[in-house]
Amino acid sequence: PASATRNRTSVSREWSSSPVRDHVRARLDWLGPLSQRQTALMAEDSVWVARLVAAARSGAQLDLAGEGSANPAEADEWDPGRTIPAAAVRAALLTKGLDPDPRGLRIRGANIIGSLDLEHATLPCTLTITYSRFNEPVLVEGLACRRLVLAGSHTPGLDLDGATITG
Repeated sequence: PASATRNRTSVSREWSSSPVRDHVRARLDWLGPLSQRQTALMAEDSVWVARLVAAARSGAQLDLAGEGSANPAEADEWDPGRTIPAAAVRAALLTKGLDPDPRGLRIRGANIIGSLDLEHATLPCTLTITYSRFNEPVLVEGLACRRLVLAGSHTPGLDLDGATITG
């Protein structure tokens, strides 16, 4: 649809002149020579970071389920395009100068792989991840944020010790 093309275009434009891109390039330089697979994975992560940053700034829900199933118990059958690396969610939320919309980062119907590590982080916005599956525990011990919503999502673990959620 036209809106999807518009969203891809705005994310591409944002990526081409973003601090996220510069951060990824700096990390690549710091890591030294990488295998082709490592480079491909980092590029995929950076695309997700750009999409997530754009979603947080606009306040629009990143609905990966669309008209498909939003039942996390069926995540093994979901399209691979619904798979978000947990590290990309973390990087987007901790992007310097994020300036998020008051609605924050909202994701629906995602298969989040890897451990979402937000321990002792201070988020600049609400984080809403609904009807999604996490394949590893969500680490939020000591987290400070306005609001955290994981309604309808499946996670193998969640530790809220010391978390401060004010909303």
